[in-house]
Amino acid sequence: MNSILLLTRQYPQVDHRFFKIALIVSLFFEMSALVFIVMLGKLWFVIALFGGLFVLFSSIEYPEVALCLCIFMLYSQVSSTFQAGLFKVVAAYAIGILMLTLIHQGEKLVYSRVNMLVLAFTTIAMASLFYVDSVLNAFQALDRYFKALVVFILAANLLKTKRAFQTCFWAIILSAGYLAGWNLLNLIKNPLVFFQRTRGLFEDPNTLAMVLVSATPFCYALIRIEKRKILKFLAFLLGLAISVAIIPTLSRGGILAATVVFFCILYKERKNRTLIWTAALGLMFFSGVFYYKFGFGFEFIFDRISNLDRSILQRYRILKGGLAMFLDNPVLGVGVGNFVNYSMQYTHITIPRYAHNMFLHVAGELGIPGLTLFTGVLGYCMLSLNRAQKIALQLKDKKLHYTASAIQLTLIGFTISGMFLSKQFDKIMWLNMGMSVSIAWLSKDLENQKSLSTNSD
Repeated sequence: MNSILLLTRQYPQVDHRFFKIALIVSLFFEMSALVFIVMLGKLWFVIALFGGLFVLFSSIEYPEVALCLCIFMLYSQVSSTFQAGLFKVVAAYAIGILMLTLIHQGEKLVYSRVNMLVLAFTTIAMASLFYVDSVLNAFQALDRYFKALVVFILAANLLKTKRAFQTCFWAIILSAGYLAGWNLLNLIKNPLVFFQRTRGLFEDPNTLAMVLVSATPFCYALIRIEKRKILKFLAFLLGLAISVAIIPTLSRGGILAATVVFFCILYKERKNRTLIWTAALGLMFFSGVFYYKFGFGFEFIFDRISNLDRSILQRYRILKGGLAMFLDNPVLGVGVGNFVNYSMQYTHITIPRYAHNMFLHVAGELGIPGLTLFTGVLGYCMLSLNRAQKIALQLKDKKLHYTASAIQLTLIGFTISGMFLSKQFDKIMWLNMGMSVSIAWLSKDLENQKSLSTNSD
């Protein structure tokens, strides 16, 4: 038995036309209901009920629909904006669908070596409860982590086929496109919003930039995967809108991450001149229109990037204090969720602060073991995606290659953004790590099927 993956999934023959219709209709009803149920009352409650029943019907046959709902909740921020706690309900529903598929189809949970790293990391985080100063902060941090862990498990086990990945990619870019369009529309209505830094429905502009950056590689993948020109064009337009919407966030880390991801895509497509020129001309056109409308904004961006403003000096003090915290507690750290408790002592800043660097944050809270395991999970996911791309090239499987490549580019963007933000328990990042586990399994399974067919011949 393979030491990495211990199960054989079933691949039922499905009518993809019915799948598309069911998914589009159910997501339309659910998105509409979730956004307006609080605002417009009983009519939308009825729509939510019937939409939920339709989603239930679709999810039994196509479990990835439940994951698409979770994705919408993560990217749209409906739970935190319109109805608190709604994500927990949707996640519980997705877990129920997962359990139903395990019982109904006789499957087992996907097993990967990264699971052992995640389990060890979870154990260390839980063990730190015994020596933390603030148990309340620790439980709040663990609450965020376990939500991310649930998303990781769902992504690793509900995505069974390349078609399922493709559907989730559309759910991601449509949700991110909604965010981008909402922010750009507000900016057009009131250009002075630029100076306030657009943050959409998130707690700060840097988080919005990170989320938008995470969606751009999926636009690239769908442009390369989809066969219909109208879908390619739609993915291209959404990619441009999402990329342009990163600029008014004025997030240095987000703009840096977007630049790195963009150049990674150009490097991968260096032989495809058509795509490079199309992307370059599209960005030049949108940038030109953006500059014509918000010329003052570009000057503000350059001043913000070039000048050592107060936030950069403050972050330098936080990083210096975080490093001192880690060196004073290299083995155990100060405990999960307790970085803010010690931040004033080490940074000499009167307000409690996060590390603004997820690696330093983990090191300060969980010491060398926690940092090693966290970077090990991220690194193993990267290696798994590399192997998946190599297998895809051997099999000449275009969809598999671009699917794995998009997830890897997203994790690269998260790694760069994570140098400026404490997002170690971000649900979207763990979603992508879960997808890396699933795509690694899928690539290995396809390779085994190819080997069996070759041997039988």
